[in-house]
Formats: sequence, C-alpha cells, structure tokens
Amino acid sequence: MKMKEKRKAIKDILLLSNILKSGESQTIKNPELGEITIDKGEAGRKGYGLVHIIEKRAIEGKKEEYSAAILYLVMKAAKGGKLIRKIPFKNNLEHKGRIELEKEGIIAILSCQRNQGDTEKWLLTGFDNRNKKEEAAEAIQTVIAQYSHSLEFSDFRKQVGATVSSLLKSSLENPEKSSKNDNDIAK
Repeated sequence: MKMKEKRKAIKDILLLSNILKSGESQTIKNPELGEITIDKGEAGRKGYGLVHIIEKRAIEGKKEEYSAAILYLVMKAAKGGKLIRKIPFKNNLEHKGRIELEKEGIIAILSCQRNQGDTEKWLLTGFDNRNKKEEAAEAIQTVIAQYSHSLEFSDFRKQVGATVSSLLKSSLENPEKSSKNDNDIAK
C-alpha cells in the first residue's frame, strides 16, 4: 500500500474517532455532492449517524473491530462512492430525500437535511451492504488486516467499544425509554 494512501486512511480513522469522542460533527467532501456531515448521531428506532451504525452491528453480535472497519468504509463510500439509488420523500417531492452511494460493496446512506434557512446539506444516516455481501466482507477484512495493528485504529476500535458499552448501560438504566433495538443489545 502506498504511504500517501495509508496517511489518508489514518486521517479518516482519526476523524471518525474524534467524532465519537467529542460528539462534534465533522464534514467531508464528495466531489459531486459537496459537503457531507458526519455526526455521532443517535441510537434507537429512528437513529442515524455513527452510533446508529454501531448499534446495528452490536445487535448482530459483531466485534468492535468489525464495526470500526465498517465505519471507515462507509465514510470512504460517502466521499467517493457511486450513486446507486435516489429515494425521494413521498410527502415532499421537491426535497432531495435520501441517496445511496456504493463503494467496495458498502453502501453509505445519506439524507438531505435542511439547515438554517433554505440551505440543504447531506448527512450520513446509515449503512447497508445488500446485494454485495461478499464484496463488503472482503473489504472489511482488508481494512482489518491493513489497519488493525495501527495505534489510530486501535484507539478508534476502543471508541466503538465504549459506544457499545454506553448503549448497553443506557438500555439497562432506562428500560422504559429503550427502543426494541436497545433491548436487543441488553439481552
């Protein structure tokens, strides 16, 4: 692997780790869409962002290393993936709705959000790997093989684990506020 490519990957991993640590949103650039907001997000039935993606993998019983690799690949797809689907909002056809960008079998789901005034900005809301599960699994294993030994990936993996622990603690402390998904984590 080229050194420039590795530095770029480490920079992306650090960005994701910082979002989970600080809770502060960051933006990335997509050449066709412009700025995309990456947010820590929220868990639960109507969740979004990094926490939502982590929560779903925790429910599936995936390890932190696997979830960390997925988050990195989702960000890569958001930055430079191929547009595979547009999903308009049924109640507002003028709104851009959601889109899906795919790269290496990983699908980044983006939703167009209205910010202050009339400005719209894309927000990473989720992940999918339908129809290309083998390609996605190979990409995930490649990321783990290439970066799992690095300090940056190790710290990021710990942040993902801390998020899973926080989700578990929250669902145990507030069972009446927990969604079905949160209760699945607590089992």
